Amino acid sequence: MAGVITASRVSTPTTCGASVRSKSSTLIHVPDEAVPTVFGHFRRVLRPGGPLLLGFHVGDGSRLKTQGYGGHPMNVHVHRRQPDRAAAWLRDAGFTVEAQMLIDPDESVLGAVLFARRQS
Repeated sequence: MAGVITASRVSTPTTCGASVRSKSSTLIHVPDEAVPTVFGHFRRVLRPGGPLLLGFHVGDGSRLKTQGYGGHPMNVHVHRRQPDRAAAWLRDAGFTVEAQMLIDPDESVLGAVLFARRQS
């Protein structure tokens, strides 16, 4: 029985027929130029027709975050994206996007969820 896999953002196991779930805290740290590679890895590990649930923060551009929760110092870039752009990257990587939803539209940080399936 296929399960849900967890792997690094740019390195995933070999094809295993699993479902892939990506939470916003991973995709927000992947620069735009690396997203197609990440989505290619998602496609590689999914069986044909396998589901992908992708969540991310909505917006434009990126910013350097130097302070984490609780005031801890950090140095990471946070990338926000438009749902249509993420959907286009998924299609380019060989996915069919079946649903798109905005989350917490009244909050200061808008989220989005895309549901897609790997094409054959």
